[in-house]
Amino acid sequence: MIIDDHLLLWNKSLLQVTDVQRMILLPGQGPYLCEMTASTFLYTISGQAHIALNGRGYQADSGYMLHTGKGERLHIAAVHGDLEYYLVMYKAKISMPNSQHLIELLERTRPFDVRYGCKLIRPLPIVAALSRMEADWNRPSKLDKLRVKALFYHLVCELMDQLKEVWGQDETTTDPLQLAMRYIEDHHNEPITVEKLAVLVKCSPRTLQRLFKKQLAQSPIDYLLQVRIDKAKQLLVNSDAGLRQVAELIGYADSYYFSRIFKKITGLSPSAFKENARSKPQSTGSADQTGIMKFSNENYYHEKKENRAAGEPFIHSFSLIPHLQGKLLLGSRPKSIAVLDAQFMDHLLALGERPIGSVATSGDLMQFPDYLFSYLRGVRILGTKDEADVEAVRAARPDLIICTEFQMKIYGDLQQIAPTLLLDRNEPWQKTLETMARIVGKEREAEQLLLDFQDKTHKLRTELAEKRKGQTVTMIRPRGHNIRLHTSMHRTASILYKDLGLTPPVQTLHLRHTSAMISLDALSELNADHCFVLTDDSLRGMTEALERTAVWKNLRAVKERHVYHANTSMWIAYYGPIAMNRMVDQVARVLL
Repeated sequence: MIIDDHLLLWNKSLLQVTDVQRMILLPGQGPYLCEMTASTFLYTISGQAHIALNGRGYQADSGYMLHTGKGERLHIAAVHGDLEYYLVMYKAKISMPNSQHLIELLERTRPFDVRYGCKLIRPLPIVAALSRMEADWNRPSKLDKLRVKALFYHLVCELMDQLKEVWGQDETTTDPLQLAMRYIEDHHNEPITVEKLAVLVKCSPRTLQRLFKKQLAQSPIDYLLQVRIDKAKQLLVNSDAGLRQVAELIGYADSYYFSRIFKKITGLSPSAFKENARSKPQSTGSADQTGIMKFSNENYYHEKKENRAAGEPFIHSFSLIPHLQGKLLLGSRPKSIAVLDAQFMDHLLALGERPIGSVATSGDLMQFPDYLFSYLRGVRILGTKDEADVEAVRAARPDLIICTEFQMKIYGDLQQIAPTLLLDRNEPWQKTLETMARIVGKEREAEQLLLDFQDKTHKLRTELAEKRKGQTVTMIRPRGHNIRLHTSMHRTASILYKDLGLTPPVQTLHLRHTSAMISLDALSELNADHCFVLTDDSLRGMTEALERTAVWKNLRAVKERHVYHANTSMWIAYYGPIAMNRMVDQVARVLL
């Protein structure tokens, strides 16, 4: 952010203040969420909170100024103390931007939309202007509204003056290095290249590289990496964001890549760093004994603080878990979890946790697969995914229920039993694992599971490419007189085609759904080199009938004995780290 560019555009602007509010958010009220209807300044007077603007997080305490544009989502959470703040909303446009330079500067700078935050050094003039603005805004006369507009200009002038001091910019600042460093710090969560930086600071990429090497002994991209890792450390220690959220907030779409970079730089995985940082002694104030408390309009719970010796400080630990019905605040790690989808049982077992009860799959005669059976003694059967048994759930007396949209009709009944999370059943298993890990406090274990899976599939991808050299692979499931063909959009098939790099039949590449029903004749047109047939006890008769047909016997994969039977429950229902690792192992056994 180059302040002189902003000042030029503010001087050319036509302004309208649309709202001035003074607000208070108390600890425990839950997060404040809203979408900005205009460009907005937010200034905190007291308290502390984690404030996010379209996902980019700021740790704000008293005297912190934030700016954002219209349409951005404001999220305030993790409030400590009474958070008191002002919101000033405004609309602005440039009067007659008739020069090409001004038009290009407006496009590049976007002063009324750009997102930034800063702890100001002189709060008194800022608070004085905001206080008078709020008082005048609530008066009816036109003169008062004009005063608000004049005070707004005064506020902007004072803000820009302080930003120059805080960010070390003066009237003659043209140093490309300083400007590039500031841009990186302000936009670290956005795609940045040396070429883009060079254009912004008006020098050549080679010159910019040389300046960074000479004065900082590192390249611009290394400096960006350093800023991102520093921001990640702050988020890991001071917020409840999960691994994927932290990665996205600092500019990485791939949380596994972020984990590797973080460990390479710090020597610790993100989970280990977080665990170490939070295990250090910290001072906490005394806390009153409170029971379970449910806040209005949101499913937030605080767990009763028990077994605490007199005078012993209570360190409150909680996780805010997003789900399809909002967000659930867990005050402590749940001990008795009921899961109403088999995949969640797989996730918990992979993390070393056993649910108190689970639904069973309906396709096989056995309630649970044999490879999990020894781990599930004593686990109550809670019906099936399609017909969960509410009374069985109630009898299990869970302190947390995890379900999917399949249980939407009974969601209200489940909430009467225990806090309930409604998760997306078709979410990638990696993301579900991260959610489960946050619930049970096993983020470090989840991170290792994900890294191990990535290592395994990366190695197999290379080996399969060398062995199979583009041979096509299909994944089907007999259904009555037709066949369900799973495409690369399907959550399990995507492991075949995306993670392992196997080649789908060319006829399926245009399909945009997870599966398609095809006839036996259409299967012969695919004529894949290899075929995985998903079956279970309920589909065995259909599979056997299919395999007796002449069309089937004439398929290339059948003739070359490249047909492989796979269990439907393991490949589809138990969509978690244990099942997916077993699936990958089976693929490796038959194709290598």
